[in-house]
Amino acid sequence: MNISQKGILSVSIIVQILCVFIFESFSSTPISSGMQKKYNEDLEKASQKLHEQALAHFDQEKYWESARDLIILMDFYPDYSKIDKVVYTLGDCLYEIGLYEGAGNIYKFLIKKYIRSPHLPNALLGLQRIQFDTKDYARCIEFYKAILRGSPSSDILDCSRYYAGQSYYYMKDYPRAIQVLSQISDTSPYYDYGIYNIGLSLLRMKRIRKAVETFRRLSHLPIVSDERRGIVDETHLTLGYIYYELGKYDLAYKEFQSVSSNHENYDQALLASGWAACQLNNYEDAVPALTDFITQYPENDNSEEAFFLLGRSYLKLERYDEALKVYEHLVDIFPDANTIPVILQDVSQSLAREELNIERIKMDLLVLESKLLEVLPLYSTDGLPENMQQEKGHITELREEFLKRIKKEREDFDQLTTQILRLKKLATMKEERRDWRAYAEYGKSRALFLKQKTTLE
Repeated sequence: MNISQKGILSVSIIVQILCVFIFESFSSTPISSGMQKKYNEDLEKASQKLHEQALAHFDQEKYWESARDLIILMDFYPDYSKIDKVVYTLGDCLYEIGLYEGAGNIYKFLIKKYIRSPHLPNALLGLQRIQFDTKDYARCIEFYKAILRGSPSSDILDCSRYYAGQSYYYMKDYPRAIQVLSQISDTSPYYDYGIYNIGLSLLRMKRIRKAVETFRRLSHLPIVSDERRGIVDETHLTLGYIYYELGKYDLAYKEFQSVSSNHENYDQALLASGWAACQLNNYEDAVPALTDFITQYPENDNSEEAFFLLGRSYLKLERYDEALKVYEHLVDIFPDANTIPVILQDVSQSLAREELNIERIKMDLLVLESKLLEVLPLYSTDGLPENMQQEKGHITELREEFLKRIKKEREDFDQLTTQILRLKKLATMKEERRDWRAYAEYGKSRALFLKQKTTLE
């Protein structure tokens, strides 16, 4: 089904629901029991189609579209047989969008309104995740204990254990973190992440040998999915760093080389491979790793470090012409030390402006989120002003407008946040690398000297 067909399907479902309500509103004759039954069946079928469409949007990570359809369904047919699932899925949509207050209110509404719903553990898990993401780790653990007291499914319990274990970790209670994470079932999608975080907890406890054993056990798991591949790659990278810090550079190099090329942190593995090879005086292996890094990640913040290491490797291999090219490039890209304070001042001013903008967007998001909650079909309309009760269509329009504005503000917020982090990182790097031009000039001079010396000999 193409995009236009999906759009037509969405409109047709909504029209079906609206037609039934219009028929009910404007019919001048009483509805017989047979007609009422048919009316309810039609509403149920139309709602089922809209619900399926919303779930499809959710599975495709189209959370805004899913939220829109779920809100329409809640508004026009609150007696839908699966309305409790609709409610908690809406909570999940708002959570994925990043509207934690709204998501929390949706989950709480489900718990109070549908006390016999089988989806109550889902709502409690949603509230637990919100506490974790907002760094209220003590409350996160409280929700875990509440879930534990019920009869949750194994998948809910395993997910809850993961967040609880992570919370104990951030609270520096590493023994309890290990205890909870160890209970995650080996069939759970959180199992691999649980083992990884057990390894991190052991590291924090300075139980290095046990941590290495744990990471090695994880690194040898069979690759059965992309997610497993990702966590195994990250484990190889972590093991590599551990071995490097222990001075076992040969083992570190093997671990870095084991990271697959499609891993999100492959750039780190390439650079670390170069360092480990250099520590082994194996410059022949360092050169291809560093060259791959520079070629594949030219805009990486660590590319300058890779160039320095590559220049050093060329010098050790007596490839002086190539070393000269590397150091000349570094001299060109590094500003004079006297210009660094001016650059830092410009970055500081940009940061100040962007942080003001992000605070404004935060306030706008809070206001929009509260307005959206006011017009969500969660509670009886009895408490609303009479004009709002009479203008249901206007309320629907308001919701749509709020969702659009929240989406736009959220995109701006994410963009600005990324930009601020980038600017802060840039300022730190410029300060730390204030003297790197001098190092590059020294490397260039040394390469010229060694080249001339070789020529004379």
